[in-house]
Amino acid sequence: MKKYARALSAVRRQDIYDHLSRCVKESDSLLEDSNHVILRKSMLMRPPFIPYPVKVNFVDQKTFISPLFSQMHPLTSLEVTAIQEIVNTNVLGKTLMLAFSQVATTQKLRSYFFDGVKLASKQIKHFTELLSEADLPSPRLLDAYVTNSTISPFSDKLMMYHTSTAVRIAIDNCGAGLSMSFRSDVAVEFSQLIGRIGKYGKDGIRIMIEQGWMEEPPMATDRKKLAEK
Repeated sequence: MKKYARALSAVRRQDIYDHLSRCVKESDSLLEDSNHVILRKSMLMRPPFIPYPVKVNFVDQKTFISPLFSQMHPLTSLEVTAIQEIVNTNVLGKTLMLAFSQVATTQKLRSYFFDGVKLASKQIKHFTELLSEADLPSPRLLDAYVTNSTISPFSDKLMMYHTSTAVRIAIDNCGAGLSMSFRSDVAVEFSQLIGRIGKYGKDGIRIMIEQGWMEEPPMATDRKKLAEK
């Protein structure tokens, strides 16, 4: 929904606008149906609850934006939201990579997907500790839903495509989280995470290029080369 809405705000052609508008509405409908299913099956993990403030308080301490390793203020609601979203996406990403690592047809791909499992596990552990320190609940893992099957319903190319898409979404979420972080330790963690995910994504692109799965994206004209010709 976020991607469609962002694209919708940038287009001017009416046919493309109409298409993206339909995509937003369809995604909204799918999200609503999914929420109903989760509630009906009692599978909803409620996000942290923060009491509604009875009055407006303004920050009057310079230590609110504190140096690294100094005393930190309690997590703000924006920081909790960002951390919660990162944990949610890593829980889903870990489960997906665990499943892909079982069914990939080559050892190189299995190792790559399992590296994704380890990367997600580290982030889940770190960010759930931040929530735990604030006496807030953390989302539960979904690893138990991965079966023992080693027969893939998807091609290796499709699994790599989903992984590269997940990498871009993860970097986007980290950037959004960084913009909402006032605590230096949280901001540093988001910054470092962008680098780790970016490296993982670059390794995946190398594999896709080696396998001939990487389509060349549209690029700006190299005017220097044109001039030389």
